[in-house]
Amino acid sequence: SVAPLVWFDLSMASSDKASADVMELTVDINALPFVPGRNPFDIHVYFSGAAESTAAAALRTDLLLAFKWLRPQGWWPEPIGPHPQPMFEVDFAAYENKDHVNDVIRWLEANRNGLAILVHPHTTHGPLKDHTTHAVWLGNQLPLLLHKL
Repeated sequence: SVAPLVWFDLSMASSDKASADVMELTVDINALPFVPGRNPFDIHVYFSGAAESTAAAALRTDLLLAFKWLRPQGWWPEPIGPHPQPMFEVDFAAYENKDHVNDVIRWLEANRNGLAILVHPHTTHGPLKDHTTHAVWLGNQLPLLLHKL
């Protein structure tokens, strides 16, 4: 399997120094060849069971209030496509919003309440690399069903 571009879980940090080091991890948007005319990033927030579903709904509301330019997509109560668990999706809506990805990632990490989150770009490298090599995972990295991409 291909390692993600960035993966971090601040709950695993054992000291202030470790937390500071983790927070320095960022997506280098200048290194990504985005697909022209397509939203630059998708965010998938996974949940399982009633408690996580409730937490995900609250996170979705707060996320859309914090970043009003994000565009809500679907809420899937069953696995869909390569996604192995129920999830909701939001995207960055427009190319110019790509510059805010690291702010969104930091906000998600601080507010994800234990939920697993995938942030991936839409690049000319294609869906496989976008969901693996270029992926950012917060929390548990789930085994995507890559054959469904």
